Amino acid sequence: MKNMKANALKLFRTAIDAVDPYTCVKHYLVFNNNSSHNGKAELHIGNNHITLDHNLYVAAFGKAAIGSAQENGTYSSWNCSFDVYEGAEHNLPDQAAMNTAQRIQTMISDTMCADDIFLVLISGGGSALLPLPIDALSLEEEIQIIKLLQSKGANIQELNTVRQAMSQLKNGGLARIAKATTIIGLILSDVIGDPLEFIASGPTFYSGNKNRQTLNIFNKYDLMNRIPAQFLQHLKQYENTNDDQNISSIKQIYNIIVGSNRIALEAAAHLCHQSLNYIPFIMTTCLQGEAREVGRRIVELITTKPSQLIYNDNIACLFSDKSTFDAFQTLRKEHKRYCLLLGGETTVVMKNNAGKGGRCQELAVSAALTIDNNQEDISILLLAAGSDGIDGPTDAAGAFAFNGMITNEDDIKRAHISLDTHDIYTYLSEINDGANLLKSGHTSTNVMDIIIVLVDNKE
Repeated sequence: MKNMKANALKLFRTAIDAVDPYTCVKHYLVFNNNSSHNGKAELHIGNNHITLDHNLYVAAFGKAAIGSAQENGTYSSWNCSFDVYEGAEHNLPDQAAMNTAQRIQTMISDTMCADDIFLVLISGGGSALLPLPIDALSLEEEIQIIKLLQSKGANIQELNTVRQAMSQLKNGGLARIAKATTIIGLILSDVIGDPLEFIASGPTFYSGNKNRQTLNIFNKYDLMNRIPAQFLQHLKQYENTNDDQNISSIKQIYNIIVGSNRIALEAAAHLCHQSLNYIPFIMTTCLQGEAREVGRRIVELITTKPSQLIYNDNIACLFSDKSTFDAFQTLRKEHKRYCLLLGGETTVVMKNNAGKGGRCQELAVSAALTIDNNQEDISILLLAAGSDGIDGPTDAAGAFAFNGMITNEDDIKRAHISLDTHDIYTYLSEINDGANLLKSGHTSTNVMDIIIVLVDNKE
């Protein structure tokens, strides 16, 4: 089991290295300072060559902001400097983040001119780090609305839809306000399916009026009576407006995904194939569902005989589609040692007076409880971790699960209680001296969660 744990760590680190923001940006952004084009420098973005004349403005926000803006040759000859601002502790907007958003708004609306180039480096966490509420809301009210939705288990798409309706800068607002007519968005995706409108709530991508969708989300979670009346009135009054629909005809906007969960998983799969004695298999990059249920279903999937498995709603969330499930069935019949790779973002429905933990930790402990420790013909090791190195309001990225991790009746009982009270970090810290927690520290990137499952059939 020790070797399996070491291999899982290698795979996780390889996945994270593949989505290092500096590497991702440098791969797409090429700076040519020896251009013959009027003696001026150029930016090469794919097949597009953009002439520069000391007219480049850069804004980076999100968990990968510093890494993505790190010196890569683009700014060195101009003696540029960057101001770094912190904020949005625990992924909630705060006054510090709003002050930064106001600074960016001032820069792009007052300092820029039409001939300038605006480079926007976007990564996960950008939604909370760029709060500038519309006039109908205060920052405190915006924070409270997000907390209410999170307590109801709203997914990231729903959260970001509401954030778009509450903000001046999201949903294309940043691009609309900027006086520059050439805007480049290089994006590290932390959202399932990599939709531009939902990554950091789409500051450079307009996707239509969100007021009706926001009202529907409030209705879905029975929150209409808990939303400020002035904001509800605004949503209804401007439900059909589409002020930003012509933004793309006025400005040249390039939005490019430079890093994603799939890129991370493919890097791990490559290492697994090249160096480790496991057959890699990417199950999905769109994992969703309640964390505890997902952990349980992963183990049940592995330990159920292929002839007894049926593709249904209970396991569909674990696969990209039916054909991927069919390929998984073939894999199990032909190979005894394999590595399953999943990416995405599960949810945890919080209760009042919840303890300390995170979705990856809950997924792992649920998986550990499902592993039959009396089944000696199969070894399983699972690692579930946030690619940003942080799982919930803890210092852990995630946790491991494996045969024999939870065995005696007292530990089993405590584990179930900790799951019910969402205090799983406390539990994991107390057993095995906390060795079942993964503490990687901040990774300076964010492409959702990564789940690695090593399986060794001995029969």
